[in-house]
Amino acid sequence: MTAVRNNYLAATLAVFAITAIGLTASNSAVAQGKGQGSAPVSTQISFRQGFQVPAGKMLLIDDVSVACTTVGTTLADFRTFGVSASALLQISYPPGDCPEPLDSEGECHQQYTVGTAKQNGIEPLFVTADGRPVAGLSAGRPFNAFADQRARLIGQCEGIEVNFPPDLSFSLRGSGRLIDRP
Repeated sequence: MTAVRNNYLAATLAVFAITAIGLTASNSAVAQGKGQGSAPVSTQISFRQGFQVPAGKMLLIDDVSVACTTVGTTLADFRTFGVSASALLQISYPPGDCPEPLDSEGECHQQYTVGTAKQNGIEPLFVTADGRPVAGLSAGRPFNAFADQRARLIGQCEGIEVNFPPDLSFSLRGSGRLIDRP
């Protein structure tokens, strides 16, 4: 009976040892000998149109949606075919912080497609004085991109007669995680 207890105790201790080693190896900071608190700390945030990534931080983008307004040709066409536009996320950097070569105009922009925004079969928001329908469009999706320090995030739409009126036409909303730069 003593042999059974000793074998049971030895097996239990072996399971505990394997579990402890496995937990230590699964935490990369501990496995590299850096201690418990060395893993990068992230702060979950929500952002909007024109958000600028703080100096010394990087934004890991998790989700983005872009909304804009567009003008159709005629009310009859709007009711039959609707309107559509491409929704984009634009990340702009100051020239000195650009992570890639500047464009021909000395600027630094990265554009990502969020999706295609389409609307048909419903009434427009309003009709302009010349009889053209105005509609609100939006597209969004989970995202996997990053913006480095001092980057500015802008949502925009591309298509025929979109972003009208320019000062109220588009908006960006999203979520992500701010981390310290490596």
